[in-house]
Amino acid sequence: MSKLLEEAIRKASALPPERQDHYAAVLLERIDQDEQWEATLHSPESLDLLDEWAAEALADRLAGRSQPLDPDTL
Repeated sequence: MSKLLEEAIRKASALPPERQDHYAAVLLERIDQDEQWEATLHSPESLDLLDEWAAEALADRLAGRSQPLDPDTL
């Protein structure tokens, strides 16, 4: 376990049980969301879609249908 997580658990353990449960639920939800995102991002469907978008972007660039991004004009 990392030092930071140890510190967070130490601090949370000093809280009343209902607040401990709140923070535990928040952490578990975040972990679940991260795992779902990773699974989605690395799915064959997502990888195929990213490949398609990359090919379209390259074709647009080669055909002169795109321009460099200028952060000052955003």
